[in-house]
Amino acid sequence: MSEEELVQITEAFSVQEETAGSLQGAGLGLTIVYNYTKLMGGSFNIQSKSKKGTHITLSFPLFEE
Repeated sequence: MSEEELVQITEAFSVQEETAGSLQGAGLGLTIVYNYTKLMGGSFNIQSKSKKGTHITLSFPLFEE
């Protein structure tokens, strides 16, 4: 994914043509994960290099402050 695509990745129904292959699914998966992570006080970090791969890290607090 390019930097421009990373900005859109947390938006519902955002499907990237270059990486989607057969274009199956609704484009909701990462949006749901992103929103639930934020609701639980966690952090969502995504790094990607075009045609190399994508790395997503989710972090959650052990205790509520």
